[in-house]
Amino acid sequence: MNQARNAAFLRFAVVGVISTLVDFSIFTALSFFGVAVIAANIAAYLISLAINFGLNHSWTFAKTAGDARIASLVFRFLIVHAVSLTLSTVIVSLLAQSMAAPAAKAISIPIIVLWTYLGLRLWAFSPRRRPPTQRP
Repeated sequence: MNQARNAAFLRFAVVGVISTLVDFSIFTALSFFGVAVIAANIAAYLISLAINFGLNHSWTFAKTAGDARIASLVFRFLIVHAVSLTLSTVIVSLLAQSMAAPAAKAISIPIIVLWTYLGLRLWAFSPRRRPPTQRP
């Protein structure tokens, strides 16, 4: 990886840690108060999603996102995260049948992080999505 990609991945990791802490904390709290696993997972994920978009758009992929229309960025971002949420919910709900819900959530995190980074980097915030004159 080149230096710019390394820096983008490091920023993505920081944003991911923040988003994951928000997601996991809200999920754990909702589970503690008896909210169903699937509902808790979706609610926690959606709250962390708003934080994730703001930070990734303005900081992690700011140079590659460039002047792309915000509606287009949001659409692609939401598609990547819709798949992430679906994968996360399936993994958590299956694993929660045989272990504590927070443990199931923790196991799902590395899989979802990898998918999300690749989806955002290669498609949602990709410099290839911009006209050639706007590429870095």
